[in-house]
Amino acid sequence: MFRRLTVIILIVFTTGLMITGCPQSSESDSTLSSSSNGASSSTGPPPPVGTEIGNLAPDFQLQDLDGNTVSLSELRGSPVIINFWYTRCGWCVVEMPHLQAVYEEHSAKGLVLLAIDWGEPLSVVSQFKQDNNLTFTMLLDSDKAVSLKYDVIGYPTTYFIDKDGIIRAKKLGAFLSKEELEEELEHIMP
Repeated sequence: MFRRLTVIILIVFTTGLMITGCPQSSESDSTLSSSSNGASSSTGPPPPVGTEIGNLAPDFQLQDLDGNTVSLSELRGSPVIINFWYTRCGWCVVEMPHLQAVYEEHSAKGLVLLAIDWGEPLSVVSQFKQDNNLTFTMLLDSDKAVSLKYDVIGYPTTYFIDKDGIIRAKKLGAFLSKEELEEELEHIMP
C-alpha cells in the first residue's frame, strides 16, 4: 500500500513539473489574455505600470549579446514578445524552435521578440543561440533584476505586449507548438 501511494505521489509531482515548466516555486501553468485583442483606449487615465493583463509593461534596459543596450520603452510602436528563459530549462529549450518560427513569420510585420536569459554568462547564451540558429534578440538579465520586476516565478514565462506597451497576454510554461503561440500573438499583432 505504501509503495503504491509513493508511486502515485511521484507521478503527480512529475506531471506537475511537466505542466509548469522550470519553476522557481510551485505554480500551475497559466495563460491569461485580455479580451480587447490589442485595442487600446485613449480615454481615461493611463493604465498603471505592472505585470498584470492591461498594465503598462515595466520598462527595463538590458544588454544584448553584442553589448548593445535595449530598452523596452524604445520599442513602443511595435508589438513585443518577452520570453524569460535559460539554457538549462528543458521546457525553455523545447519552445525555442516555435519562438523562432513565429519570429521569422511575423518580424517583417513589426514583431519584436526579446528572449531574456536568467543570469547565465554571455558565452553560454551566445553558444546556445549559435547552436540553435536563433535570430531574435537575446538579452542578459545578469543580476536577475528584470525577472524580479516581471514577477517571474517559473521558466519559461512569456509576455505579449502591444504597440502601446500594454500587456495583453502572458503565460507561465512552455508553448508546445507554433500554433499555440500564434493564438496568443493575435492579442498584439495588427
